Amino acid sequence: MVRTRKQREAAPTPDKATKAPEEAPKQKKKSSKGGLTSYLNSSTLATCAAVAYVAFAYRNFSRVLDPLANLPDDYRGGVQVTPMWPENSTLDVEVALSTYASLPHDFMRNASLYDDSTVIIWREQNIELNTHTKDRKIDLRLCASESALQCSDAALAAAERAAQPGVLSRLILGEESSGPRQRIILPPKAWAQLQANGTLYLHSAVTRITEKARWRGLADNDVRRTARVPSIALVKFEAAPKGRAALAKRKLLYDVHPTLGSLGPPAPWAPTYTGEDGEMCAKWKPEAAVRVVAEFRDWPADVSVPGMQRFRDRAPGGSVVYKYAPPTYADEIGLTSDKYLVVNSTVDALPLSLNFQPLSFARWQLIARMEEGLKAQQEDFGFSENDIDEVRRLIADTKTWLLAVTMLASVLHLLFEFLAFKSDVDFWKNNKSLRGLSARSVVVDLISQIVVLAYLVDQ
Repeated sequence: MVRTRKQREAAPTPDKATKAPEEAPKQKKKSSKGGLTSYLNSSTLATCAAVAYVAFAYRNFSRVLDPLANLPDDYRGGVQVTPMWPENSTLDVEVALSTYASLPHDFMRNASLYDDSTVIIWREQNIELNTHTKDRKIDLRLCASESALQCSDAALAAAERAAQPGVLSRLILGEESSGPRQRIILPPKAWAQLQANGTLYLHSAVTRITEKARWRGLADNDVRRTARVPSIALVKFEAAPKGRAALAKRKLLYDVHPTLGSLGPPAPWAPTYTGEDGEMCAKWKPEAAVRVVAEFRDWPADVSVPGMQRFRDRAPGGSVVYKYAPPTYADEIGLTSDKYLVVNSTVDALPLSLNFQPLSFARWQLIARMEEGLKAQQEDFGFSENDIDEVRRLIADTKTWLLAVTMLASVLHLLFEFLAFKSDVDFWKNNKSLRGLSARSVVVDLISQIVVLAYLVDQ
């Protein structure tokens, strides 16, 4: 009788018939395993390790972000340190540029003393002290003189158009258009110091507005009413890059067509270097952020927080009370290496963007610990600038709760990658035939992996 191919394949051959009884005991023996040993495998151990890591990270982060949450319930029974500035206090911010690293209050009370070396570049008033206050921003163009080429009205208008976010940045990232740049003429002494490989210092002060206040800002010497932010050196000196790091950044979309280049953000500017040994370059910091911590809880006297200044006062009844002023700091966590501008003798104008915003205590502690971690990684472990910049962007542009979700997603991604790799190993280990596999898909996957590997090597 003539049989079709499907009938021949379905019919058992003599070899298969003889092998079937031999395979039956094996299958029965394999299915007989059970109990506790069936759960003790590498997948279970990997899942337990991921859960333990998340629990350990949550416990340590909670101690850092909120030390009061880890104290016993009876900690309020001892001596308490109360906030000196109540919530929703009205604040004024004053920012100045100077050639001096410190500005005494009596020096700032007389304009004739600081006119040739210091200039007030920003005053912002009526800011509420709470965590819901929106940030205040201003974009400046620091000029050597009014006749500087980059300080003309046309140049300021062109810089404003170039700084606008692209269509994709507005739609996807939600970036807003920046306001017009304001022109600030620096004193001749300040600009001469910049051209002589010197630096300028940014000084800022946050003042709580009261009826008895005679002085405000940098001219006020009452530390209970005015909190000074540590000065910031706006010029950074480092060795000139060599090799590929010295090449100018490219905007690939603009290489295709100018219209495509306008969709994305503007390309960072990078100068050229001579490549000589020992060459140094001075880099200008185009951004500066001033922060004040909006903290209004009572703290135990025996718990010390770095950066929180305490004062001893007398209550109306004569008893001694302790108060703390809100911590202030200069936030540079979002200042990545591609934002720096090289300063030389031909530069006659420099940009400077200022930002002020009250932050929560948890955010302040997170940024402080991350800054310490980044310095340790760069000094002790030799992390590159690109690696540090990626972490800076992640911290600066992401909220605290979103960082926690990102860390949890990273742990789950690592766990699933391990489980997928384990499944692939088991599949190829137990596979006896390549029937049913597509050679084309294997080749395509190999090519894609080679492309990813080449990209990682290039980075």
